[in-house]
Parts: sequence; structure tokens; C-alpha cells
Amino acid sequence: MINQISCRVSSGISHHSIILFWYPAGRRGNIMNKKEKKDKKLEKNAPKPAVVFDFDGTLMDSAPAVLATYRHILEKHGLSDQFTKEYENVAADISIENVMREFFPEKEIPKVTEEFLSYQRSHLIDLIQPTKDVNELLSWLKKEGYKTAVISSRARNAIVELLKDKDMTNDIDVIIGGADATAESQFSGELLTACRLLGAEHCVYISDDILNLTRAKYTGAFTIAFVRDGRKAGLFVEVGPDFMTPSMKQVKKVLKSDPLWLAYDLYDPSAEGEAPKKEKKVKKEEPKKAKKEKPAEEPKKAKKEKPAEEAKKEKKAKKKKEVKAE
Repeated sequence: MINQISCRVSSGISHHSIILFWYPAGRRGNIMNKKEKKDKKLEKNAPKPAVVFDFDGTLMDSAPAVLATYRHILEKHGLSDQFTKEYENVAADISIENVMREFFPEKEIPKVTEEFLSYQRSHLIDLIQPTKDVNELLSWLKKEGYKTAVISSRARNAIVELLKDKDMTNDIDVIIGGADATAESQFSGELLTACRLLGAEHCVYISDDILNLTRAKYTGAFTIAFVRDGRKAGLFVEVGPDFMTPSMKQVKKVLKSDPLWLAYDLYDPSAEGEAPKKEKKVKKEEPKKAKKEKPAEEPKKAKKEKPAEEAKKEKKAKKKKEVKAE
């Protein structure tokens, strides 16, 4: 029997289905031929990828705390009227520094960012909770020997503090904070660094952020879009992740199925074009030998034309001979 996971999303009038099939353990043994068994064994022994999570909105459900903190900071500085509903819809998906730049001069960004983090630590840390089913996923990853990492625009010390508060410190092997997904070279470098530290040749990247997913695709990662809000599903479809899901349970199903991430090789997009190009060997062409020209033919001598009077006499003489012959 074949089980099926289907994630159906809609964008405008067009519909897109992302379907994953898997087979329950012990059910395919009777119908697999030798080649299939060999391929299945290779898949089972395939190197495990690094599993890299985005932090806010993916590993942690931090949106309520983030929005509440923005409201507090902006109200404190007399800017609460500028934080409209439209801006709230996107603020949770943007780094703290970039949001603050919309309201404060550049020189004040470090100060107000620290105010933001300090207020969140003191008052709203309980509002930040692990995403549903993510603890079960992390436990399974650890048990199965997967290495994990977190890459986030949030400061590393803040990430460590939150993980410690939720008793999740031992579930993550590498933590990289302060990553800027808007800078392609920096984000790609952080993702490659995480994979290198984990000793992984392949990467599965999970995020609820469209820009992060785009950058990860450029780096050669197998991308999983974690779609919390079904209304935004169409935007994720346009980016073209390898898989879309609203559930961490389905992430586990993806990792247990065929190792599709093996089709991708990690590379640094910022280094593109730096590798020396192989010069094509050009064969030296020998100069072509000039063809021997045939000697020009001498013009044929023109026949001398007889004078008209002589021609008449010859004609008359010829007629006389003919008459006599008769």
C-alpha cells in the first residue's frame, strides 16, 4: 500500500500540488527486483545532509513576542502611530535592524536594537515558544545521527539564551547569528560555514522566509518552505522550493523518503566566475600550399579569310566541274 502526503496550495486561479510518496517498512520487499533492492541499499547508506533551520518563525514561534516588542519600543519613542497593520504583516519576517532603520537614524540602530532585545528578554520570553512538533523532530534527528544548525539574523547570544530557556541547547550542533539574508554573499557564506562545521556535503534548509529560501537555493541546498500562513502560499510557490509544508511532522517524512538532496551540490555563488577558465588548445594550422596554376593556353590562331574575289572564282570553278560530271 502506498501512503501519500499532499500539500495543496493555490495562487490566483492556478493550483499547485506537492506530493510525496513513501512506502511503509517491510511492504515493498516482495515486489522489488534486484536493481531496486540495490538502489534502495545505496539510498539507505547515502550520506546524511546537514539539517539547517531558520530561527524566528521556523524553529521558534516568535511572531507574537516580536510584534509586541516593536509596539512597546515605538510607543516609547512616540512612533506608535507609524506602526500600521500593513507594516505588522511584514515586520515579523524582517530582521530587527532593518525594521528599526525604517523609524530611526542609522546611528541609533544599535541602541534601539539592544532596547528591543532587553525588553523581550525581560518581559516576553515566555511568549516565544518552540514551533509545534519541532521538539519531536529534533529528537528524531539526533537519534538518527543527523547534524543540525541554526542560522538567523537574530544575535547569537540571544539565540543561545532562548534555546537554553526552552531546554533545547543540546538539540542544535551549530548556531550562527547575525546572518543577513539580504546580502547574498554573507548568507551563502554562513550556510556553507555551517555545513563545513557539521562535516556535511549536502544540506536541507528549512525556513518560513522567502528571501532566505531563495539564497539557500542559490547555494545548492535542498529547500523546505515552512508555510505557517496559507494566504502566503502563492508567494512561496513562485520561489520554487523543493517541498512545502505547514507541519514539522512532514519534514520528518521528507527526510525518511528518497534522498533527493543528493541531486544538489553546495557551492558559493559569490565565487562564481573566479575559477580559472580552461583554455582550449588551438591547433596551429599549417599554411596551405599554393596550388600550381596551369600555364595559360595560347590563343588559337584565327583562320585567314580569303578575299571575296578569289572565293567567287572558286565557286564558279566548282559549278563547272559538277556540270561536266553530269
